[in-house]
Amino acid sequence: MKIVWLGQGGLLMVSGKKRILVDPYLSNSCAKNDKNMSRRVRVKKKFLRCKPDMIILTNCHPDHTDIKTISAILYKSRKHITVLACENAFRILEGADIKSRYTRVMFGEGDEWTFENILIKGIRAKTDDKSAFGFSLDDEMSEKRFYYSGNTLYSRYVIEQIPKNIDTAFIPISGEYGCMNIYDAARFAIDTGAKNIVPMSFGMFDSIDPSRLVSSNTVVPKIYKTIPLEPEDEECVSESTKVKKKKSELNDIFKSEKAKEQEYIERKRLIEESSSTVEVIEEPVEQVNKYEDESTREFNIRLAKAIEAGRTYTRTKIQIKDKNTSDTKK
Repeated sequence: MKIVWLGQGGLLMVSGKKRILVDPYLSNSCAKNDKNMSRRVRVKKKFLRCKPDMIILTNCHPDHTDIKTISAILYKSRKHITVLACENAFRILEGADIKSRYTRVMFGEGDEWTFENILIKGIRAKTDDKSAFGFSLDDEMSEKRFYYSGNTLYSRYVIEQIPKNIDTAFIPISGEYGCMNIYDAARFAIDTGAKNIVPMSFGMFDSIDPSRLVSSNTVVPKIYKTIPLEPEDEECVSESTKVKKKKSELNDIFKSEKAKEQEYIERKRLIEESSSTVEVIEEPVEQVNKYEDESTREFNIRLAKAIEAGRTYTRTKIQIKDKNTSDTKK
């Protein structure tokens, strides 16, 4: 599945020929009521002509349910579009003067919607819009499972509803307008157990640095660009992920060197053990008879050479019988 970040909480999700827009905000309508919400990124109008098959509106905040954006998209598209909207967003659409033909569906926590090879399940979101929801999306084509939290605070109740085996989780980090801050987002990211964490809701109205999100698997998106979720795409990987990768490479080197060292120590031990257990075959003692009149110096020279050659000489005295004594005894 290809996913493009449209800024704030907006996503364009493409699976095969199917396109899903999530909370698109492609106008500057929020600035009419609050100057602090003037957008800092220009609108790329080509996304108003993206012709989605479905639009998902997770809460009624004006940067998520923007009637100006939705009207333009519905007007420019000739497709019949299904709009899944939380209750309050549904009421806003109901009261808006949108002449284009589309299907509105009130959607929320616990609801499910099958969209050909895609299954969408509503999950509770904890924010000031009581009807707000997040959702999980199972894409059969890519065999991936995504989780979009929408605007939510850190909540155990929300975390308990998140399904297992999430490939990518999209979570807010602004700390405003019913969103968790960057520190709670780090805890939330860990609790989801997702392989990839994509921070959302930053940069449009603020100057938050998404790289401060302390998570080893953070993928920082760039507006209007495809989010690199595959391992080989490292263009937008956060500094924390790069640091972890570098540490991993160093650990591999250390492990390799440690293995070599242990192999050397083991080999040395085996050699020492084998040398201590080998039976020493002693050379037979060579008996050398020496006469009393043989000089001591000559004997010592012979002894030294014998020892150097690995033999052992034993000097044996030969007793010389006294003829007079023997004759007398006789």
